Amino acid sequence: MISLGYKVKNRYEVIYTPHDKKFKDPGIKDSLKFLREYVRDFPDSKYENIWIDHHAKLYFSQAQYRDSLAGKDHHFVSSKHNFLECRYGELYCRENIKEWSNLKEQDYTANEEIIYSSHEKIRNCHNKSVLIVCGGPSTNSVDWQNLEYDHIWSCNHFYKNEKIANRKIDLVVLASGLDNILEDQNLLEYIEEYNPVVSFEAEQGHPKVDRINYEKTALFCESYKDVAYFNTRYRGQPGLGLRMLAYAALVGFKDIHFVGIDGRSGIETDGDLLHAFDGNKNIPNWYRKFGDDFQERQFIIFWEYMMELREQYDFNVYNLGQDCEHNVLGKLFKDAFPLPEYTKRNI
Repeated sequence: MISLGYKVKNRYEVIYTPHDKKFKDPGIKDSLKFLREYVRDFPDSKYENIWIDHHAKLYFSQAQYRDSLAGKDHHFVSSKHNFLECRYGELYCRENIKEWSNLKEQDYTANEEIIYSSHEKIRNCHNKSVLIVCGGPSTNSVDWQNLEYDHIWSCNHFYKNEKIANRKIDLVVLASGLDNILEDQNLLEYIEEYNPVVSFEAEQGHPKVDRINYEKTALFCESYKDVAYFNTRYRGQPGLGLRMLAYAALVGFKDIHFVGIDGRSGIETDGDLLHAFDGNKNIPNWYRKFGDDFQERQFIIFWEYMMELREQYDFNVYNLGQDCEHNVLGKLFKDAFPLPEYTKRNI
């Protein structure tokens, strides 16, 4: 757990930890009253660090679950203890992939943080390194290709980026029903040449949409054998890249490098996003409505979660884009988690 009194940007501060069971008065009128109300609304927060956003004068923690009073400001689908049994847990995954040939018979691992199929190419990741390349602008800004990795992962429209299109990607995460997979000739040609594992999220966040998308995924899985699936308990708003980091940590990689996980920027407009793969998209609704402060709180809770996973799973994690202009994690945590000098010199 992060120690009591830990601050980020002199704005966000841990004011309660379950270890100490003490509340640090943030100097806000009626702060104890608001804390009691927060714990009433999110009962599991008494088992987590509780943060305060001094500017917005609100509390936040890992106890903000989906389908709760948190609304869009949720971070996980459920508590750890309830993940496998919750409505998005083990039974949900098994039901939703039952038509995915080449997947439905795969062995799988299910624990309090993740459910994932045990494809042979990702079974032995211990003491190995992985680079996760996502679509944020730092993918173009950073010379990540100068370093060596045992595995490289990427996602969605990765093949539209010239730095990636002619490199072997070992695992590709595709959103279920992304466009129409079987009609995307560039993607199919890449898959035929490089033979990556194609991994799908078993749950995309909206059951009605999932059912439509699963039909497209099922057709793909009938024709391609190197497929896998996963479903993480973590489900914050900033996107697929964060879930891929949790995925990599939970399957056992020792050294996790990532680039292109930057977050949204206020200079973006619909159809003109800062994107290394495909910027012709709309601004996500959550960012349009809630903006940068909301995004920073989301990233803080994610990074706290990753640091807790690191204590349990013993991995290293390196944000190669931390010095880039639009990298939210870098703005929040670069000083606390600097890159090794060797890495900085070579990127």
